[in-house]
Amino acid sequence: MIPTRLSEWNLEAVRSVAASGIAENDLFDLKADLQPAEHQRKIVAAFANTRGGYLVFGVTNDRQVVGVSNDELLRDFGSKLSTGIEPSVEFRVGAAIPVSVGRNVFVVEVPRSTRVPHAVLQNGNWAFLKRSASGSNYPMSYEEIRLAFQETDMKRSKLALVASELDLIEAVAGRVLQGVPEDFESKNLYPINKWGHILLYDNVLALNRD
Repeated sequence: MIPTRLSEWNLEAVRSVAASGIAENDLFDLKADLQPAEHQRKIVAAFANTRGGYLVFGVTNDRQVVGVSNDELLRDFGSKLSTGIEPSVEFRVGAAIPVSVGRNVFVVEVPRSTRVPHAVLQNGNWAFLKRSASGSNYPMSYEEIRLAFQETDMKRSKLALVASELDLIEAVAGRVLQGVPEDFESKNLYPINKWGHILLYDNVLALNRD
């Protein structure tokens, strides 16, 4: 059973996954240690562009859980992603999991990104990658890239609309909040939320001014 939350990745879970024989897939990747920056970026971008996944450091190629001796692994991991990947990818890190004296397993969660697609620089060229069920990082098709950009644009449009509505509420509240009578809500025949009362009262004031 592959843990589905970062908090569920403990030493027992890591050993269980390693011993299970489950092949690396689109949910997790086992590494003995940090990889070269270009390779690390490919995995992270592919996870972010697909459905997210976990990178587990401290498991050898023959599935032995030995940990790593680098206490600064997570810092070094982040530095490898500081360039060569656009836009930047968010990730979460779990606490060090002690295996033996001076050696720890580290787990990094790369969530499905809200800013897809992410491009990585490899061999001097930018590429959009996805994670396959077989654990490989494949180039996205033109249609997949187009849909990913469309998804992000739709999210941005919705956020912009919400922000606009919040600005309107704030503007109205700023004009009338100080002048709303304390008993106005109790006199209102139509119970609505707080902002509804303020908007209604603002309309009443406007009618009176007219």
